[in-house]
Amino acid sequence: MYNSLFYIWVPSIFVFIAIWRSISLFKQSKINEGLYAFTLIGLVPWSLISAFRHMFLPGQIIKGQNPFFEFEAGGTSLAIAIASIYTLFFPNPYQYFIIFLIYLLYLIFALLAVLLFALFAWLLFALFALVALLA
Repeated sequence: MYNSLFYIWVPSIFVFIAIWRSISLFKQSKINEGLYAFTLIGLVPWSLISAFRHMFLPGQIIKGQNPFFEFEAGGTSLAIAIASIYTLFFPNPYQYFIIFLIYLLYLIFALLAVLLFALFAWLLFALFALVALLA
């Protein structure tokens, strides 16, 4: 209960508020302020919570996974958080773009890894079932 509340709902609410605030600023042609608001309200809390979850509570995403994998994912999220905080102090639109691009690629590759892991598990299960049927 508390895991899903803290790790899914709270960051999602932050991101929703960040998107809402950023869009309202983008409509007023305040692009830099919108990027700043999205990073401050959405990206930094999301990546810090993700880093904490990966680094200090391993085994929450893929059961039985090597703890190094989650520590590595936590390090990536922490690096995104640190780079985002640095960008908040020294704003530059190009830095925002690079951080968003890196985080997007990280999330895409994490999704692919989970999907391939699930696909591999199902293929392995089907292979064992086929061998059991043929034996």
